[in-house]
Amino acid sequence: MTDHIGSIFGTAEDGRLFRAARGGHVLTKEYGATWKTARLSVLTEVKAQTPLTENPWSARLAGVSL
Repeated sequence: MTDHIGSIFGTAEDGRLFRAARGGHVLTKEYGATWKTARLSVLTEVKAQTPLTENPWSARLAGVSL
C-alpha cells in the first residue's frame, strides 16, 4: 500500500479505493462524479481535460494499447 493511501485516504474494509460516503459501493449514477473528483485531485488541469481521462475505461484502453 502506498503511503498516501495508508496515511491520508485509506481504503474500504474490503480494500476498495473508491467507496461511497458511508463506506459502501459507489453507485453507477455516482461513479462519474467520483472519477472526476479523483482525476482532478491527481492530474494537472491540462491532463485532466484530455479525452483519455474522461472515464476510467478510456485510460485503461490507452494503457493496454501502449
